Formats: sequence, structure tokens, C-alpha cells
Amino acid sequence: MENLNSNDQTLSQLSNQNINYNINNNLINNSSNKINGINKQDTNIIDINQSFARKASLNEPESTYQEYIEDLSNVLDMRIAEITDQLQESKKELLEQFKNDLSQQTLLQVNLKDLHYNFFSEEENFGIKSVSKLKKFKECLDSYLKNIDSYLDLKEKFSKGKINDVIKMNTVKNKFEFAKFKIGKGSKGPSLENLWDGVQHKNNFTLMEDSKAINIKYNNCYELYVSKTVYKNGINIIRMEVDCISTTIYHSIGLINESYTFGSSCVCLKSLNSFMFDRSGNVFCNSNTVSSGIVFSDGQKHVFEIELNLENENEKFMIVKFNDSEYGPYKITGTKFKVAVGMCNGGNVIYRFLD
Repeated sequence: MENLNSNDQTLSQLSNQNINYNINNNLINNSSNKINGINKQDTNIIDINQSFARKASLNEPESTYQEYIEDLSNVLDMRIAEITDQLQESKKELLEQFKNDLSQQTLLQVNLKDLHYNFFSEEENFGIKSVSKLKKFKECLDSYLKNIDSYLDLKEKFSKGKINDVIKMNTVKNKFEFAKFKIGKGSKGPSLENLWDGVQHKNNFTLMEDSKAINIKYNNCYELYVSKTVYKNGINIIRMEVDCISTTIYHSIGLINESYTFGSSCVCLKSLNSFMFDRSGNVFCNSNTVSSGIVFSDGQKHVFEIELNLENENEKFMIVKFNDSEYGPYKITGTKFKVAVGMCNGGNVIYRFLD
């Protein structure tokens, strides 16, 4: 019995092993089929990619973007031509302006031989007695050179100046143009373009018209606003339209020098290093006050012209022209000057530099 049972167990074990073998073999076959199927799909994907890569490689990279580059080049050429047309138009306007300026000058040409004979005879040997005549001759030549000096400086400015100094972008007209330098009589260089500064001691303002105008809504004391342009030499003509929407008796216009201290001296105190006139006609220069006829009303627009003469180091002065009348000269001191406007106790004024 024991032998029979032992044999039965042996058969049972062999049968189980066979079943397990068959099961494992089927699993292996199924897995192999799945793996083969995946490999076949991957092969198809690889074949497609390789086919796409082969087709793409037939086109050189340069040919794919060459058309775009050519189109972009044509567009840029069109914009360059547009800028060129704008500068040509600006050139015509500038030359016309200079022609008008030149036509108003009386000492544009000089005959040195005739000028010489006005002082000396042909036989004169230029001895000691002729020294006074030579001095007058020199004074005449100096006067002539002073009058044409600005024209020579202007040519130098355009020929050797930085591009961004001679070509400007007019943001109002959205076009390029040459800087509109003015030729001041007797100036040592072309007059500067008058602009308001974008950074001020107080922030109650808005710049307009490409910084040629500023709208100030005064709010409290110690409010003074200045130009970006700095004046150092020559004769500078500053023309300004002032729209007095609402003002107080402290409304003042004029100049400050490089030593003026913001926030420590109120406009109404007529402080040192300021040279201004108020709406009542008081002119104060370095705290010295005199009366004038420069009286301008509230609620109106007024045009002022300030001549800032810095030719003589020891005799600097300003002259104010208003309503066809001229006031001054008023002595000023310093080496660097800015246009300044100010008011206390609130108000609203628009200041606009005129060409």
C-alpha cells in the first residue's frame, strides 16, 4: 500500500510539473508575441521618421529662409527710403530758415581791401601815428567775425556732432528731422533747442509736445520747475507762450543759475541765484527787486521773449520783451543757467517754448 501511495504521489507531482510547464510556456509564447508586435510597430514608426528625415534633408536650410530674408530686406529698404524722404524735407525747411536769417544780416560779406582803405591811405607807412587807426581796424574786424562766428560753428556742429545731436525724432509728427538750431546774433555757437526737463523737484507736471511744453498744476510752496536746456555762453533767445489758466500773485518766470538750491528757497522769497519777474511786474535778481511794466493778467495767454546774453564774462545780463516793449538789461551772475517758472499756493499754467 505504501508503494502504491508513493507511486500516486510521484505521478501527481509529475502531472503538476507538466501543467506548470505548459502554463509557463504559454505565458512565454504570449509575451514573445506581444514583444514582437511592439517591435514591429516601433519599426514602422522608425521607418516613417527615417522617411520624413530623408525627405526633409533634400531641402537645404538656406533655401527655406532665403525668401523670408529677402522680403525682410525689402521692408527695411522701404523704411530707410521713408526716413531719407523725411530728412530731405527737413533739410529744405532748415535751409530756407537759414536763407531768411542770412538775408537779414548786414555784415555777411566784407571787402578787406576797401575796409583797409577806409582807415588808411595807400602811402601810409603804418608808423606810430597809425596805432589808433590799427586799433579801430581791429575792432571792425572783431565785430565782423563775431557776427559770422555762429555760422561757422553751425557748420561744425552738423559735420562733426554726434548723430543724436543733429538728427531728432519728432514724436509729435512721428518723423525724423534735423535739429533746428537757431543762429543767434553774435553767439559763440548755435542757439540751443529749448526743452523742459522730465525730472523735476516736484511731480505736479506733465510734459507735452516732445518736451517743448509743460502743464504744471501747482499744489503748495517751494515749487519751481526748470528747463532741461542749459545755457553757458553766447546770446540765447528764449521765446515762451504762457497760458495762465489760474495763478496767484507769486507766479514768476525767469532764470536760475547753477547755485540755486531747490526746496530751501520759495519763489515768493525772491531768493539768491534766481533772476525772475512776477505777474505784478516786480523783477528780482539775487534778492534785489525793481519794478517794471511786465504785468500779465490771470486767465490769459502771454508771449515773452528773454534774451540771455552771456558773451561777456563780467557783464552777463537778461532782457525781457513783452507786449512790444523791452525791459532791462538786468544783471545776472553765474556760469550755467536754466529757464525757471514757479508759483506758491496752487494754480495751473501751461508753458510752451516757441521756435
